[in-house]
Amino acid sequence: MVGSDVNGDGLANDRAFIFNPASASDATLGNALQSLRTSGSKTVRDCINRQVGQPAARASCEGPWTAALNLNVVINGGDYRPSWERFQLGLNLTNPLGGLDQALHGSSNLKGWGTPSLPDPVLYNVRGFDPATNRFRYEVNPRFGTTAPSSNTLRAPFRLTLDLTVDLARALPDQQLDRWLRPGRGGRPGPKLTVEQLTQRLQRNVPDPYGELLQQTDSLLLTAAQVTTLQSARAGYRKRIDALWSGLAQRLSDLPERYDFADASRRMDDTIDEAWELTRVEVRTKYPEILAPVQLAILPQFLFSATFYPLSTYPKGLQVVVWITPLFHGVDMMRQLCTGQVGWNIIIHCLYLGAIAFVGLRVVRRRLGLLLIT
Repeated sequence: MVGSDVNGDGLANDRAFIFNPASASDATLGNALQSLRTSGSKTVRDCINRQVGQPAARASCEGPWTAALNLNVVINGGDYRPSWERFQLGLNLTNPLGGLDQALHGSSNLKGWGTPSLPDPVLYNVRGFDPATNRFRYEVNPRFGTTAPSSNTLRAPFRLTLDLTVDLARALPDQQLDRWLRPGRGGRPGPKLTVEQLTQRLQRNVPDPYGELLQQTDSLLLTAAQVTTLQSARAGYRKRIDALWSGLAQRLSDLPERYDFADASRRMDDTIDEAWELTRVEVRTKYPEILAPVQLAILPQFLFSATFYPLSTYPKGLQVVVWITPLFHGVDMMRQLCTGQVGWNIIIHCLYLGAIAFVGLRVVRRRLGLLLIT
């Protein structure tokens, strides 16, 4: 572009005409253009050479790739000690590449690491007007297309921040239990929850593995006999696990006006752990008896996605495998949106699923192209 307003519209965004250096009436201008064609960067040479003798087209020149890096490390205290579960430590590094560039090369010799590449778009600067020829006199900008940090004032500073998060409220399960037990006790308003109502609320803590599996009937190609067997196994499973929930619900319902909340919370935690263990054993023993080997091979995509069990229940090594599966990101993202507890990691879920979709579309497009050609 020209570095001045030459068409009178009040904006300095006029596209430049790429003169032919060999036939330019201004020898100085021609020599300067020829110098850019021979000694400029590849992107500058390509931009000028393919447009010689014509006005520069819009968005006809390309700049270099820009490298950017930000790092966020989060340490959950509960991963190390149960008593530290209320603490979370976050280490945030913004543009560490820029900090490394500054440390290695100094302020006067920056290489532009981590800094957005903004090529100089000005090819000509106006140096006057020749009334005899009714033309502007131009001077070639020797820095055209350069991205050197010294040529612009835009910087992406390096920042290091340390965040400490402390959860001062009671644990969510305790808050939930307190909401169940408070009404109707100690002079508080509201009726006490019945055993049936408490049982229904407790059942939400552990998903029904057979119900989840039956929902995948079409995906797993379950036969009618398999569906019948699963329904029968589900009935036995529900009988055993409902006995746990109803027993706990009865104890909670029988609590007096003044009760030991810590003991009630401990009882609920123990019952939930027992329910998870019962479900784990049920899945491990019954699934192989009912499902075919091919179906068991497909099933890990559903099992290893935190659909049935929280990610924290898997062994440390297996958690990495679970995290890689695309279904895990979709399940966790939908769970956050449905519960209203949206965290920063939902951005990672979106980026991961977007990258998987992009790669899949590229592969499919390439495959279809080859099939159509052949």
